[in-house]
Amino acid sequence: MNHPEISGYLISEEEIKQRLASIFVDSIVLQADYRIKVVSKNLEDLLEYTSAELHDKSIDFISTHNDFKKVIERELRKGFFEDVSLELTTRSNLNLRVSLSGFYLGLISDINGYIIIKIKISEDTAFLQRELYKKTRELDAFIYRTAHDLRGPLATVKGLINLIKIRKDDTEINDLVKLIEVHADKLDERLFKLLYLADTDATPHPPRGCVDFSHLKDALRSTLANNCELDSISLRITAPQKEVWGLNEFLVTAFANNLLLYVLSLPITNKNEIQTVFSIKDNHLEIKMKASGFAVNPQVRKAIERPSFIYNDMLSYPLLVNYYAAQKVAMHLHCLLKIEFFNDYDQLISALIPIQRESQLPLL
Repeated sequence: MNHPEISGYLISEEEIKQRLASIFVDSIVLQADYRIKVVSKNLEDLLEYTSAELHDKSIDFISTHNDFKKVIERELRKGFFEDVSLELTTRSNLNLRVSLSGFYLGLISDINGYIIIKIKISEDTAFLQRELYKKTRELDAFIYRTAHDLRGPLATVKGLINLIKIRKDDTEINDLVKLIEVHADKLDERLFKLLYLADTDATPHPPRGCVDFSHLKDALRSTLANNCELDSISLRITAPQKEVWGLNEFLVTAFANNLLLYVLSLPITNKNEIQTVFSIKDNHLEIKMKASGFAVNPQVRKAIERPSFIYNDMLSYPLLVNYYAAQKVAMHLHCLLKIEFFNDYDQLISALIPIQRESQLPLL
């Protein structure tokens, strides 16, 4: 009898090592010398560091405790420990009270040389107050900027209305009305963009638990058709043939649409092409959108490369409203979004969206 070749279905030890952070959520994986190997995604967000930035650094790097390493070493003498209270330090120098549990990976597997540190956030009122204060300041800054930006065209309109009231004759009435219309349109446009950004991630109905890529491709082609001349831009889309469960179809579609609209908002040259590839890799939906022939000036690069409060950024760079809308949706999708500029006309947008495996099957 012919036996099937099963070696291709086996997961190698090296693959498991690479995926330890996905297997042990809310965890930091340490090497035997207490240097950081990898950090799970949600802890990256919490600590404000990426795994790449923390890789090979001592565990002391992210703690206010001067001998954090010695504490773990002492607690691990029996092989594991639970509920040890310590403080971690974020990139922005916030002290975060956490409860730690840890064990040698070799206790539960044949993989030796690694330590798993599970992290649970303690209810730290001071930390929450600092976060609330930070968000409040962001909101205050946004309100100030909004009032300033919207008051400009409004003040102009009021000034023009006063000119109409005190006019000696009607010789300039048409010009004054046109000016009022221009500034009213400017005010309306800014309000529309703020409303669009606020509403971009609102789901009008319960979202589907999967993405049908035929629907997604149709949505992108419709967006292209409604926003430019079809013969001026080439859009090529590659995607899986089957539906993928564990993804919010509404948010994924909104995310991809806003990325496309961001590209279409840029000045174009003679040769324009957008290549978009959707693929499944390591329990993630990977999106790569390569745009060629769309001009990106230094101001656009600066706006994209500076992390700030999304609404303030939109007021500073209103032409990038769709990019900021995509950023906002990315937060809901727990998505990694990156743009790489090759030159003034070519860029690659990359995104990695985690697939929720517990939602893989539809509800009957």
